[in-house]
Amino acid sequence: MSPDFDYTRLLDPQKSSNKILTIDGLNHQTYSSGIITRYCQEREDETKHLSYSNVNWKDIIYLDIKPITFTIKCYCDPFDPTNKLAFRKSNFGEHVLNKVFSNHQKVYLIHYVSEHPYKSSWNKYFFDYFNKMKEPSFLIYLEYGIRDDVEITEFENCMNTEYISSVVFNYP
Repeated sequence: MSPDFDYTRLLDPQKSSNKILTIDGLNHQTYSSGIITRYCQEREDETKHLSYSNVNWKDIIYLDIKPITFTIKCYCDPFDPTNKLAFRKSNFGEHVLNKVFSNHQKVYLIHYVSEHPYKSSWNKYFFDYFNKMKEPSFLIYLEYGIRDDVEITEFENCMNTEYISSVVFNYP
């Protein structure tokens, strides 16, 4: 991120858990579903999973989005298995980005850890989302996690950053 932007001003860890969201994927033997937690490390603890309907979407300013979410076509409520959302014209990642960006926040922080291009083509979906984006009325700061320079090259060749206010590459 740009040196003059300090996102800790927006996210006081003691007071901001309602502004933070992580979306990831869960693969069962019979289906794949999106999952929602506050923090990445809560993914494995099913008691920490959030119900889609209980998220206060208008408060979210920090979204940790995993590459697999762009391949998932449904969300199954962890507390009510009969409550499912199916994404016919999009996917879980796009749906959540649209939901978050439709709020009236002035700044959003997106954290994305790249899937290595030699391993997967999932990053393409992330790039496509932002490449199709119309000029937003808010600022987007992107933390892009990488493992090596191949991922930086892929990002530079594939991602339109016209509407991204700042990008920082970091090693997870």
